[in-house]
Amino acid sequence: MANKPSGVINERIIELGCNSATDAGIYTFTLGATDPPTKVPARYTYTYTFDPSVKQWKITTHHSSKLPSSATAAAAAPAPAPAANASAAPASV
Repeated sequence: MANKPSGVINERIIELGCNSATDAGIYTFTLGATDPPTKVPARYTYTYTFDPSVKQWKITTHHSSKLPSSATAAAAAPAPAPAANASAAPASV
C-alpha cells in the first residue's frame, strides 16, 4: 500500500457467545510513508459467527472510523493527577 500503514490495538473488549463473538475497541494506524509518520486513531467493531459446516469463525460485520478530533485529543492527554485531599472523607452537610 502506498502509505505503508501499520496498526496497533490500543484497547479492546471481546464478548463471546455460543456461536458468536464481538470485538470492539480503539486502534491506531501509523502511515509510515509520511514524514514524520502520521498516527490516525480509530474505533472499530468486528462481529463473528462460527460456521459449524466448515468449523471456522467468519466475520459477519466490520466497522471502522477515525476518532473525532476531540476524542483524539482526550485519548492523547495524560490522565489527571489525583486531588491532594483525595483520601479525605467527604464533608457531611
